Amino acid sequence: MQFRSLADHWCDTTTPHGRLLLTVLGGLAEFERSLITARTQAGILRARELGVAFGRKPKLNPKQRGIIAERYAQGETMAALAKQFAVSEPTVWRALRGASEPKYGPNVAAPVPPAAHSSPPKLIRRPTG
Repeated sequence: MQFRSLADHWCDTTTPHGRLLLTVLGGLAEFERSLITARTQAGILRARELGVAFGRKPKLNPKQRGIIAERYAQGETMAALAKQFAVSEPTVWRALRGASEPKYGPNVAAPVPPAAHSSPPKLIRRPTG
């Protein structure tokens, strides 16, 4: 397929000169994009070295998450807890699951609260392979 611009005579893939010019411009664009990517990655690496925190700040601090876990264990609903702490029910659910809890790592499982009527739906894992 060939392209020919009626307004720009330099943009014509039907001639060798036009193909060369578009190839060079495409190469320069690709080169510039790779420079942008490299600078961005260098900036992210430098920010991590300086200890900059990435991502959104948590809505609940560790003390609040502990209070939520205690009250949920005593039978309080997620809806009531969410209203009291001015967060959404999924935020309460994540606090209970320990998804954003720093004390749980890859070797320590977070406690999973029992399913309640106000909890988000469970995800179904499909077998791989």
